[in-house]
Amino acid sequence: MGYQGEIVFTDASAEIDFTRMRQDAETGYRVPLQIRVTGRQGSDRATWRARGENLDRRDLLKDYGPLVRFLARTITHPYQYRLDADYSLDMAIQGVEATVRGRGEYSMDYFQ
Repeated sequence: MGYQGEIVFTDASAEIDFTRMRQDAETGYRVPLQIRVTGRQGSDRATWRARGENLDRRDLLKDYGPLVRFLARTITHPYQYRLDADYSLDMAIQGVEATVRGRGEYSMDYFQ
């Protein structure tokens, strides 16, 4: 996780929780409208939360030619979902606590 342009925290075993799931009626994929990533490293901790809205689906094969799309769809149906999001990052790093809030976006790619 970063703060003011620097990587200040990493945790390869961070916990990720997906909630407020919405199922795409066309693809069947379940997309999280809310995400929380929580990590610890010794006494340091960080939690990133995002609450998404305005779900936008993009077919990842749409820019390929018809033959490639046809062949690829025999084994996969890749889509990207992009959401506008309000986020917060709560950190306690080396005894210093900070909270950063803002507006941004997140995206998730799905392959079946």
